[in-house]
Parts: sequence; C-alpha cells; structure tokens
Amino acid sequence: MGELGSGRYGWHSSNTPKRSAEAVKQIDIRAWTRDSLLQPGFVIQTSWKLAGQRIGSMCTHVGDGRVCLVYSHRFNGGSWKEVHEEVRIAYTACGYGGQRPWFLCPKCEHRAAILYLGSSLFLCRECCGLTYTSRQESGNIPKQMARKMERIKYKLSIQEPGGLLTDMRIDKPKGMHWRTYTRLMKELEEVRTTGLKSMAACLNLLHDRLQKAPKR
Repeated sequence: MGELGSGRYGWHSSNTPKRSAEAVKQIDIRAWTRDSLLQPGFVIQTSWKLAGQRIGSMCTHVGDGRVCLVYSHRFNGGSWKEVHEEVRIAYTACGYGGQRPWFLCPKCEHRAAILYLGSSLFLCRECCGLTYTSRQESGNIPKQMARKMERIKYKLSIQEPGGLLTDMRIDKPKGMHWRTYTRLMKELEEVRTTGLKSMAACLNLLHDRLQKAPKR
C-alpha cells in the first residue's frame, strides 16, 4: 500500500494563488509507455522523493484499457484514507503508426498525459485547479528558457535537472531518428544560448545599478 502524505492539493480560492502543477505529486502515462509498463497484469510501483527522502508511494495495477491506483492519503491533516482509484485509458492513432495512450480524467473524462493528486484523487490539471510554474515566471526569460530546456531534454530521455548550465553531451536515445535527434539538439542549443544571453544582460544591469547606487 502506498502512502502519499497529506496536503491541500487542488484547493484554492479566488484570493489564493493557484498551486503550480510541478509542486504536486503526479503520474505520467508517457513514462510508463516508454518503459513498456502498460501491459495487462503488470504492477507499477511509483514513489516520490523530496531532498532525498521518500514522501509518498503508490501501487498501480494495469488492466485492459484501465489502471487501478492503490494508495493511502489524508487531507488537511485528517485521518488516513485508503484509496482505490480506477482510471480509464484511451488511445489515439499516431501519424507515424501505432497508438498513443492517454489517461481519461476520472472527473471530466478529458484526455491527459499527466494526472495530479487533487484533494484525494488523481485528476487532470484543470480539475485540480493547477497552473504551470512558467506562467508564474512571466518576464523571467532565464527561468523560462531553463524550463524549456527541461522539456526538450525529456524528449531526449534525460531526466536529471541541469538548467542553463546543463551538460550538452547527450547521446541519441535508442530508436530515435537522427533527424529528430539533430533537430532537438539544435533547439536545445538555441534555447540555452537565449537563456544565457538574457542572464548575462540581467547581471550587467544589476552591476550597473550597484555601481550607480550611492555609497554609504
């Protein structure tokens, strides 16, 4: 039985800033597909860590066209509740052949690649009332570029964070076409260059302001 801890996930009011999607426990069907785990009869063990410490875990039973999430959860410091959540899976055709799986949100039934832990269930981002960190970083180009780099690295099967100072020595993932790999690496370098130039501009501006500030 997995334990997902406590919290106020998914709760917000008009006077409270929305919680960012990145700060909430989540499951990504794309990762399960990449690791060939979406096969009936399989059991997927998921865990989350913060600063090296495990803060939650979950057991997922894969069925035919659906998965069952089994975990314990408590809301606002209340008593622990054992949850058995069934999530249906839909498939859409890919342009290059094959099928792409999607979660169907248990609340709105819209397709989603990622589900987030709401007050007590895993739901889509909209149903949890979440926003992306990038939207909260409007105008901060270095952070936006660093986050964009992470998305490109995800496509290259790189999970480790690195930001603008990331190691650019990335091997081509197995099964990826060279044309796709070359395009992604070019995008990664362009985004990194834009972020570093913006960071340098910010540092120069800060330096100028410090030089002009009256000395005490």
